Amino acid sequence: MHEADAGLARLIERVTDLEIKAAFQEKLLTDLDEVLCALRDEVEGLRRDVVAIAAQLEAGEEELTDEPPPHY
Repeated sequence: MHEADAGLARLIERVTDLEIKAAFQEKLLTDLDEVLCALRDEVEGLRRDVVAIAAQLEAGEEELTDEPPPHY
């Protein structure tokens, strides 16, 4: 009966270890999802900025030159 108790204790330990790993993986997925959502929002903002700049350039509101800024 002692071997059965040892086997059961080992099984409980393995299940506990798996539950701990699953909890850490769940936390990691939540953290990565938050980072991904923040990056998505940043990319969308940058995309809007690029579209606005492109529209300004097409409208001739801003010219690109190789001249240094006036403070040089």
